[in-house]
Amino acid sequence: MGLPVTVYRWDDVGAPQLTSGKPSSIINILKKCLVDGYGSKSALGWTMAFADDATRSAVFRNSPTDGLGGFVQFKSYNGSDSNNNRMYVQPALYMPTAIMADAHGVGVLSAFLVGTHLDKWMIVGTSRGFYITFMSTQYKILCDSTREYPTVFAGDIESIIPNDLGAFTAGQFMSYSDSTASSWNTSFGYMSDKQVSCRLFETDGSNNYMSMGGYSPFNNGIASACGDPQGVPYTYNKITLAVINYEQISIINDSQGVNIRNSTLSPAVRGFIPAILQASISSDANSEWPVFKTINGVQHILLHGSFSAAPNKYLNLVEWYD
Repeated sequence: MGLPVTVYRWDDVGAPQLTSGKPSSIINILKKCLVDGYGSKSALGWTMAFADDATRSAVFRNSPTDGLGGFVQFKSYNGSDSNNNRMYVQPALYMPTAIMADAHGVGVLSAFLVGTHLDKWMIVGTSRGFYITFMSTQYKILCDSTREYPTVFAGDIESIIPNDLGAFTAGQFMSYSDSTASSWNTSFGYMSDKQVSCRLFETDGSNNYMSMGGYSPFNNGIASACGDPQGVPYTYNKITLAVINYEQISIINDSQGVNIRNSTLSPAVRGFIPAILQASISSDANSEWPVFKTINGVQHILLHGSFSAAPNKYLNLVEWYD
């Protein structure tokens, strides 16, 4: 039995609003959805572990009952609350203080920018994980040139390893090393097969990690050659998280010297990106948000593509981690 999903949107009664892409506005949206709730909607069941209004920083923790109790920090990259200021996001398995240098199991630092064209937001999630994504009233199409449309995840992956203590991560699944850059081509919508994705720590929760890639039989769509052809059957696949350079697994070992083909600490294949199905055929690049599709009897919403990558990633709106 999975966890029920809650969908939060800018147009809900009592919903917090996105104010010129300010970090304080983004943190307030996260707090209202994850911790406090608003209107008739209850919060997801996360907690706010730390907050510093002066530096526009907040650390949230997912449920230690339903999930791992992992931590994720969202912060202004320079402490400023200026309009459309770049944000950093970084996960950790444990944070005794608000300082990331004190944390254990620190994941990849990544960046995103809520630009001047973005004025709407949506959070979809559970007590274990969530996605926050941003949309535009002015530019409605799902594959809009080189404008940046961030979709940020935080939470537990769908691990195939029982009692996996290292399965918490955050970001856009686009890097396995720290990056302060933010662009359309670092957004989740641009992710393709064998894309460098994230850092995952060993299953015992130790400070040893492997860099993971996202593997799918489908690349991101080609905007100039995509569509929604009639009569052609779609197939859908989860995006698998497996070690980078999978073809070299015979020479990659875990921290105890065990080859990852046999390792229970750093297995070659770890699990899946949560709640996402990737379609074999991209939707029309000129499709306008929102696009809903029922897949295997479950409602999904189509996420933004990016420039030459037409949209083909669908987010589950009903139940995760089943």
